[in-house]
Formats: sequence, structure tokens, C-alpha cells
Amino acid sequence: MVDEWKKGRLRDLATIAMGNSPPSSTYNMVGDGVPLVNGPTEFTDTSPIAKQWTTAPQRFCEKGDILLCVRGSSTGRINVADQQYCIGRGVAAIRSSEGTEGNAYLKQLLLELVTQILTTSVGSTFPSVDKGSLQELEVNIPPADERKRIAALLSCWDKNIEVVNKLIALKKTKLRAIAQQLMQSRRSPYQALSSVLTKVNLPIVPNETELYREIGIRSHGRGIFHKEPTSGLSLGTKRVYRVKPDCFVFNVVFAWEQAVARTTERENDMIASHRFPMYEPIGESVDVDYLLYFFKTPRGKHLLGLASPGGAGRNRTLSQEAFMKLKIPLPDIDRQRLIAKALAALDREIEILERLQDGYAKQKRGLMQQLLTGKVRVSEGVA
Repeated sequence: MVDEWKKGRLRDLATIAMGNSPPSSTYNMVGDGVPLVNGPTEFTDTSPIAKQWTTAPQRFCEKGDILLCVRGSSTGRINVADQQYCIGRGVAAIRSSEGTEGNAYLKQLLLELVTQILTTSVGSTFPSVDKGSLQELEVNIPPADERKRIAALLSCWDKNIEVVNKLIALKKTKLRAIAQQLMQSRRSPYQALSSVLTKVNLPIVPNETELYREIGIRSHGRGIFHKEPTSGLSLGTKRVYRVKPDCFVFNVVFAWEQAVARTTERENDMIASHRFPMYEPIGESVDVDYLLYFFKTPRGKHLLGLASPGGAGRNRTLSQEAFMKLKIPLPDIDRQRLIAKALAALDREIEILERLQDGYAKQKRGLMQQLLTGKVRVSEGVA
């Protein structure tokens, strides 16, 4: 370690206040009292958004404090308070001992400490972190002036990431609005899916000695992913089907959550379980990309929900019979293709921005590891 740096604990740099939830009877949604942050429900990429208030606040954070989720699956998630909040039991407020000026470095340090924080959490099904564990986290402590330079440099990456994230959000909003507008034309006739789609049925019997690769589908319209290769022996008696390119496919359990996609040549020779039925157009009746974009719209999501009756939690199995009875707006095939092409162009812009955001995030992670261990120093006047 660098000579001027010291080994210490998080308590040497910060004070920690654990949240305490007020009685739920004091909560309201009309802005009466103090805004309440209970956990990830109010978190965003940067600062919380007030969604509920309490008239009996017990513990507070102040503007500039680092908010850390300390309970549940979101343990380790970080936001920065943009105003005073009442903090519930799922959140800790961490403040630099040097005051607001030191919070910038503290935020970067905590982002780097997330893995260590998760390691100290107690409970496998519902992890939680206590105040003592946070206070005792081991940290490297550079001189105060160097901490400021490190924070300033890393904040440059944060600003770039924030700008790109805002652009992505704007593009996605634009995409949804245009898709909704183009696909809700009153001039477009409505047709049942049974009149334009037919189910693809290509069952296979796995060979025990061969390797197979299954597909999965992410929710929220995020497409297909490929699982790790598995042997036919491991598949056992599982019902599987050969994937055919250029089909509309969905996860029957999470279709209501827009787990929908289009198969491509990349999935050729892969397999899918019976939970991922595939449908192909009857002749030139429907464009698969148009169909996919339609089911990514709010109206499309609503229809998928109607075809996916009840059930506990997120598991709501779609009825394929009900799916085929759904009626959607279908202009002529040429207009369908034009609409899909226009929306695909916007999608590509979003993909480019997401790659840029990912690049900035990877650069920052690498730089953090170097700067917060002293392997790379920030000279005076650089930041």
C-alpha cells in the first residue's frame, strides 16, 4: 500500500444511521408529512423518488447522504439523498465524518465495497446487514486531498453514465409512444391471431450422448438468451422441440410480463421446452417483427395479461387457446413491415447507447479498483 495511505475501517470515515420504519398507519400518498424511503421501491439509478409520506418520522437522512439498502434481495444497492427523508428499516444512511464534501468519495468507496457488504450479510433467503458489520468494513484511507481528487475523477464517469442513461430512457419512451401510435390506427382491421398464425411443432427425442442448447426468454421484451449446453442424458424425459428461425415465441409462464421474442438463425439447431411454444405466419398474413413490437406495447401487454389467468406471485400461465383468440390491429403486410423497420431503427439507436453505457461502466469499475487501492494515483491539478 502507498506510504501516505492508512488501513482502517468504514467507521473511521463515516457515521452510519440505520433506518426504522414508522407505523404503517401513518403512511399516505398525498404528501402529508415527510417523504419515506423504505428501500428499493423508491430507489432509481441516482436518487430516490418520493412515493409515500409519513406523519410520524423516526429516523432521517439529510441531503447528500449515501443511502444503502440493507435488507432483502436488493442489499447493497446505493442511492444519494437529494433531500431530507425519513428512512425505514430497509435502508441505512451513511455520511462522511468530514461533512457533505466527503460524501462524494464515500459514495465511490461504497460502490467498490458492495461485494464485501454482501459477504457480511446474514441470511440466505432474506439477507440483511447490521450496523456493526458496516462499521467494521476494511478500507484503504488516502489523504484527504487525494480523496477529493479521486472522487472528482470518478464523478466524471458518473456524469457520462448518467447522460447516456437519460438518452436511453428518452429513446425508449419515444419508441413506446411511436409504436403505440402506429399500431392503434383506426383504419387497421382487427384480426384474430388464429387467422394469421399457426403453431410450429417439431418435437425431438434427445440422444443421451449428444449436447443440446436450450433457449430462454427474458421478461420485459428483452429477448432470447442461450443456456449452457447440456447432455441428452441430463434432459431425461423432458419434452423438447427443435427451434425454427423466424417464429414468434414466448414463455407461457411469463408472457404476461412480455417474455416474448422472435427466433433467428442464431437459434437454429437449438431446442426449447414445452414452455416456449413457437408460432409462424400463415403465408404473408403477418410480419413477425410487427407482431413482436405490438406485444411490447402497453396494449399488447394488456392482451397477454388477459390470456394469462390469475395465479400466485409472478407465475401466470398463458392459455394458448386464449392467445390465438386475441384480436390485434393488422394493416396490410407492406405497412406492417414499414412500421417494424421504423421501430427497429430506434431499437438500434438504443442498442448503441446501451453499449456505450456498458463501456463507460466497465471503464469506471476498472478505474475504481486502481484508484481506491492506490495502484494508480491522481496527481494534483488533474481532477
